[in-house]
Amino acid sequence: MRLLVPVDGSPCSDAALRFVAARSTLRDPHPQIDVLNVQYPLPPRPGRVLGADFVRAWHESESGKVLKPAVGILKAAHLEPAWFYRVGLPGPEIAQWSKEHAVDLIVMGSRGRTGRMNVLLGSVAQAVLAECRTPVLLIRRDTAPRRGSLRVGLALDGSEHSRAALDFTIAQQAFFGPRFTLRVAHVVDEVPIQVKTALANLASTGFTHEEVRALRQAAFDRVMAPAREALGRAGLGADEEMLVSSNPGEALAAWARRAKLDVLVMGSHGASALKVVVLGSVAAGVGARCNTPLLLVRPA
Repeated sequence: MRLLVPVDGSPCSDAALRFVAARSTLRDPHPQIDVLNVQYPLPPRPGRVLGADFVRAWHESESGKVLKPAVGILKAAHLEPAWFYRVGLPGPEIAQWSKEHAVDLIVMGSRGRTGRMNVLLGSVAQAVLAECRTPVLLIRRDTAPRRGSLRVGLALDGSEHSRAALDFTIAQQAFFGPRFTLRVAHVVDEVPIQVKTALANLASTGFTHEEVRALRQAAFDRVMAPAREALGRAGLGADEEMLVSSNPGEALAAWARRAKLDVLVMGSHGASALKVVVLGSVAAGVGARCNTPLLLVRPA
């Protein structure tokens, strides 16, 4: 497994590093861990006045102030990172590094210190997600889970994007710890599609409560059936939960809090029963309501 950890010296950035440091399963065999700091370029006129050599030395010095303690956190956990810096806009540079070096997972803080030369904000994470298809784990608080085996939640909606999230969870299960627990959820609409169709056609809607529950269960099972099969082939057990709501982001956030999840894995966008829904907006809804780390996956 090859990890990329972008750093800027902020508390969220440090939390991402400590999250990686706590993954005991990464120590044998040692993965490739790249620690990357992106320095903003100087404006052209001051850069010309100061000269290329001075600017290069300044960037090296400033990046070193961030990289040295970052690398120290990982080395203290007996990991062997490589460290680098680039000059440019953080989002595109992080995405480009990921593509050039075949990174399997980016672990990053989603907000950071607002400074002139090293900023790692939510907007940077959005730029990374927009410009590469590498899975991204967003640590959105100053502390992150440090237990060796995590409580992992997997949100599914039946789309190719949620299937990519499922496939990543299975393929990289060692990352979550030797005895991680997995819970799988799907949000079904409060009003089943059959009822909405009848209402739209001004037809009689004499559905009983039992019939509505059966329709919800059928919708849930359609999404869960392939997941059950895939998890079974991988020898993974998972608890299942049907979440009933017309607001998937709100329902998933409440579930993440209630289940005390360490990580919530989800596709970066997906589909509802009625129309295509950008799961980025669902992820934003989750992020607005809880601070559980989000692992966002898109099809390759």
